[in-house]
Amino acid sequence: MNIFKRLKNIKITDRKIIFFLLLAGFLIKLAYIINTGWNIRQHDVADKEGHFAYVLYLMNGSISADDVGSSGFFSFFLPDFNVTDNHWQFYHPPLWHFICAVWMKIQLALGISFESARENLQILSLVCSTLISFISVKLFELFGLKGKRLILASALVIFHPTFVFLSGSINNDVLSLLLMLLSLYLAIKWYREPTFKRITAVAVSVGCAMMAKLSAGTVAVAIAFLFLVKFIKSRQKCRIFGQFAVFGAVCVPLALWWQIRNYVLFGADPLYIPALSEKSSQYIGFRSVFERFFDFSSLFDNGVFPARATKTLIERYGFEYFEYNIPLGALKSSLYGEYYIGADNALTYVFAAAAFIIAVLFCIAAVAGAVAMIIRTANRTLHPEKGFGYGFSPAEITAMLIFTATQIVSYTAFCFKYPHFCTMDFRYIALTVVTGALFAALLPKMKNTEQKIVNCP
Repeated sequence: MNIFKRLKNIKITDRKIIFFLLLAGFLIKLAYIINTGWNIRQHDVADKEGHFAYVLYLMNGSISADDVGSSGFFSFFLPDFNVTDNHWQFYHPPLWHFICAVWMKIQLALGISFESARENLQILSLVCSTLISFISVKLFELFGLKGKRLILASALVIFHPTFVFLSGSINNDVLSLLLMLLSLYLAIKWYREPTFKRITAVAVSVGCAMMAKLSAGTVAVAIAFLFLVKFIKSRQKCRIFGQFAVFGAVCVPLALWWQIRNYVLFGADPLYIPALSEKSSQYIGFRSVFERFFDFSSLFDNGVFPARATKTLIERYGFEYFEYNIPLGALKSSLYGEYYIGADNALTYVFAAAAFIIAVLFCIAAVAGAVAMIIRTANRTLHPEKGFGYGFSPAEITAMLIFTATQIVSYTAFCFKYPHFCTMDFRYIALTVVTGALFAALLPKMKNTEQKIVNCP
């Protein structure tokens, strides 16, 4: 009875609920990677020029697993060839692959088998995906969310299928997303208290994000907006300008050294991205602009999955349908990746359809919240005497809106420049889940009694 009395007297706080949500999210992701092999539901990993081959090369200067252990523990090898010359995934900056190579060498030095060490690369992805959830919570708190709004927004991110898939993926997406989100968080912290220490942290974060994946540089648009607003409003412009100089001195070398090196040594195109052939079964370039934006008939003809296999899920070339509509492609792949999950299982499809409906409702709430923030911010700009009424500044929420818009615009352009099914994968814009959850949570006006942030111009 004493135990029940103690349990009854335990005070349930937001922090405790968030902790258990994060723990539950971690355990779900852990269960996923335990039941998902290193080469299952991956992206460009298992082939001879894929992400894992890149890791092997950094370890030993060879893509052969037979050469593992032939070099010293502290020996690593950068490609001594033009990475844009038919080497598929080797064009990526090497931060993620280097971390994987170090982790592989540590495991092998401890006597872990090569196969187990390779499988354990998913641990790195699990850590990154979990940290995305944690930083999302910290970001929501920075914007004054608490109570039910904080819990619901956090839960949306923690349990979102995209971040479950990413926890088992051993390519560089999850690290770049983590560092992009961290960059946003640190930039807002800097905006509220602009110090050299904080802007250096932003510079390192942005630089490392781009060292993981060059496209992570899109986060710089929103951060540049915060820099501009702070510079305009600051009375110490020389000090702020000095901080910008520090940012550039730290960020640019970290972000671009790989592209500069390859250009100087091999004449490689700094913006190179490999493309699939038009003969690929995934090619959808023959679809019209109208079809890619406004034709939603595939939802009724082919269901909620982004692709349909003729026989089994694992049949690599057994697909008879690929999604081509960009909004549907993003929404479907946000829930199911690029996969035909269920293989005609009726019960699985019921749950999948329910998840799709929930996702649509979430998108509607997120868009409505974003529109409300735009209207509110515009009204504050036109009528500053009316105040803003939130625990954050108009510049900060505008930066989040800019980041979301930048992600969506770059994603859409990418879909048209490389018109294949795989380019519509939601993992490229997975952080819109975080900003969407924030906008949705802000949809009802926050009460004036909630937390206020001091000195938010």
